Amino acid sequence: MSLVGVAGLLLGLLALSWGMVVRDNRKLGLFVAIIVAHAITSALYYYYVQNSDADTKLYYYDPYGFYSQPFSLGTIFLIYLVQWLKSQIGGSYFDYFLLFQAIGVWGIVLLARILEELTIVLDEPWPPLLTIMVMMPGMYFWTSAISKDGPLFFACALALWATMALSRRWAWMGVAVVLMMLFRPHVALLSMIAFALALVAGRGVATSVRVMLVGLSAVAVIALAGTVQASLRIDLSSVGSIASYVDNQSAVAANASGTGGGIVTLPLPVKLFSLLYRPFFFDAGGIFGLVASVQNIFMVYATFLLIREFRVWRAMFRESLPIRFATLFLAGMVLMLSVMYYNVGLGLRQREMFTPALYLIFCSVYIVKRGQRAVAARDSRLVPDPGNVPDLRRN
Repeated sequence: MSLVGVAGLLLGLLALSWGMVVRDNRKLGLFVAIIVAHAITSALYYYYVQNSDADTKLYYYDPYGFYSQPFSLGTIFLIYLVQWLKSQIGGSYFDYFLLFQAIGVWGIVLLARILEELTIVLDEPWPPLLTIMVMMPGMYFWTSAISKDGPLFFACALALWATMALSRRWAWMGVAVVLMMLFRPHVALLSMIAFALALVAGRGVATSVRVMLVGLSAVAVIALAGTVQASLRIDLSSVGSIASYVDNQSAVAANASGTGGGIVTLPLPVKLFSLLYRPFFFDAGGIFGLVASVQNIFMVYATFLLIREFRVWRAMFRESLPIRFATLFLAGMVLMLSVMYYNVGLGLRQREMFTPALYLIFCSVYIVKRGQRAVAARDSRLVPDPGNVPDLRRN
């Protein structure tokens, strides 16, 4: 490890300055645990890829010479970024794991801050379940390496955080969209469509502000659509062009998955189920499969809670811009990934992009219901059961 790796660790530590709204020892301990656990996961990921194929080698070593080819967004942008950094500051393969893991740290710390701000807005204490959620291992693993996943996770969390106080954080929304555009332009386009729809539907935004933001969002959507068309070489105005692109991607995915085509050849409902809940013990392979299966217990519980408390979710959707944006972004990402991904491992990795949105929705509903149960329990103690009230009248 050289000074480049040390700089990565220090950049991760700087996230502490942004992570806490209310500063106390308990929160400080949580954020220190996040930073330490993420650095350890990055080192473990580095040792894991020594004897396995990984995109990290493509980004760092550039074996196909993409750095000498014309610039484009997505994978090529990340290769350009890493190769340019290597030419300017040097650094080993391990150094760049530590450097990129800092972006993942900022994303997870920002997600924890979103949940803390949520408890403050709802005037409820921080439930223990939120600590467990923030320490879910999948987020740490997939955001701890040289990849697009850490920056995209951070960008998705940043966009949600911006909508929670849009009048003060609108510039951060722009930063989030730019980051998405650099690494995955189609995710940026989807996020702006979700944002525009969130502004149009529901309440909570002044009419004048709504009109202005919808206009700006429309301009951004048009610009991003052009970027996506140039980057993916498709015509978004043509259903046939989109269908052809999906078919081509499916063919590539089938070849990558070997005989049987992996998940790409399965019906959409099965692909959706696989994206959200697999692996789940019965098809888990090795320690990583078991860890992912444990995490998927939460996915099952979250789905059950949101279905059971759908009326609470619907009411919050009408009243809250962040919940509307999170819901629409989550729905769009789940649908898009269900069509495009082709194996369980890729699904586990890419679904981290919608984890911040899922967490915001789930925690909002969970905390509201928890508060309602606490109020109901307190009221039941204050109002005695008439059948058990002693007769204090004199005989």
